[in-house]
Amino acid sequence: MPSWRSWQIGQASWPCPFTWIIGIISAGKTPSPIRQIPGASEITRTRYGLPYVFTPQMIVNGVFQGSGSDRSRIAGFIDSAALVRKPWVEVSLSRLEAGKVQVQLPDTAYGGEAEVVLVRFDKSLRTEVSKGENVGRALKNVHVVRQFRPIAIWRGDKLTLTVPLEDLGGVGLDFAAVIVQEVGQGQVLGVAVLALR
Repeated sequence: MPSWRSWQIGQASWPCPFTWIIGIISAGKTPSPIRQIPGASEITRTRYGLPYVFTPQMIVNGVFQGSGSDRSRIAGFIDSAALVRKPWVEVSLSRLEAGKVQVQLPDTAYGGEAEVVLVRFDKSLRTEVSKGENVGRALKNVHVVRQFRPIAIWRGDKLTLTVPLEDLGGVGLDFAAVIVQEVGQGQVLGVAVLALR
């Protein structure tokens, strides 16, 4: 099981699997092709009783939310999430052949409903800022999400899925990940990451 704060992909550090950065993927302007996950903002707003969602909003394991710029508060949320987490599910993500990946989940006693989401992302992206408070600067974005696609609902039974990468933008991206998260943007139950090149 990964550590609560990070685990390693080569030399890169991937954020705690229980951290969800809604602001980055729901913001109107972003350097990546992702613009908005349909319904994500409204689910987040109603789940936490907020008048609106904001950037950089951070959701930690579907339980806590706050501003991603408040580092100490978010660190506290990550520590607290470890205390309320549900049993971790061992998720397998492997490359079968060129252009296909396989997702496997075990048979467990889990009795709820969870979404199985396939994510494609690049290791980093350099962005030249043309306006705003960072104008003139070059910002490095890490783990830039390019595709985010729910592929199944899991209810605790053994599950095996084969997914062509062409359904997710084709070959060429650095990594794929599978996130198993309770329906309604609840707790993350399991994560697997696969380097594609």
